[in-house]
Amino acid sequence: MVENLYVSQLANGDALFYPTSASDNYGWTVAGSGGNFPSSACVSINYDLSNDTIYGKIYNFYAAIDSRNICPNNWHVPTNSEWNTMVNYLGGTSLAGGKLKEQGTNYWLAPNTSATNESNFSALPAAQFNNMINTSTYSFMYEGEKASFWTSSSNYGSAYTVGGIGKFLNYSDGNVYTSGTQDNKRNGYSVRCVKNTINGGIQYQWSNGQTTADITINPSITTTYTCTVTAYGNTYTDSITIYVINPVAQITANGTTNYCTGQNVTLFVNPIQNATYQWQKNNVNINGATNSS
Repeated sequence: MVENLYVSQLANGDALFYPTSASDNYGWTVAGSGGNFPSSACVSINYDLSNDTIYGKIYNFYAAIDSRNICPNNWHVPTNSEWNTMVNYLGGTSLAGGKLKEQGTNYWLAPNTSATNESNFSALPAAQFNNMINTSTYSFMYEGEKASFWTSSSNYGSAYTVGGIGKFLNYSDGNVYTSGTQDNKRNGYSVRCVKNTINGGIQYQWSNGQTTADITINPSITTTYTCTVTAYGNTYTDSITIYVINPVAQITANGTTNYCTGQNVTLFVNPIQNATYQWQKNNVNINGATNSS
């Protein structure tokens, strides 16, 4: 999926708790703790629906893991492992953040370090919806500074209100960060969905029909191989040409090939790049004769 999720109901049609003003925030506070409101919740940034078209909605962890599925059919919220697969594919935690971030400073604060968006993920710095320290009040934080995404993984079981695993990108560097063990599951982060596939979100399609990440080839002629990778809603294509060289050995002598017993003649074979040599006498290898002359 190439944009943040913005639905306000689950795949089966059940509505999420959805505060439309700060006066509704009590419902978010008790969400997930056995209160009178559904545990799965979402909110529009600054309670403004028009922000959904840019940033998507913000969701608590309970919505991200709801068994009724917050994503469209045949899609799911990626696990921490699936996120890590994408991050590693993009060069690791110190490089992937820049490749995931939208370029420029229309939405990100300057300097938006290392942003190239070469993955076409177009991560935007939507606000978090977090509680203020030592209070039950929730507010929007870090808009323009940080892109925050829930995974569907947790450090602790459902009995705990902390331990949900999130992923974060910052305006000031190109890293991808993973939350610590105490991330509050009631916090609101963005959600991206990934398509269900047998390879955990990544598919490979080679021009010779193979579908694995690595292939072994043995072409008899020069051949170009193309691989299309579909990863988490984005598609990448690259090609490589394997050149097959069929060398023709041409042997020459440094003089006449008619000579008397006791005389010498040096034989040369035309040099061929990256070739190896083995001279033979009457179809028997000559020991040590492995040069071009």
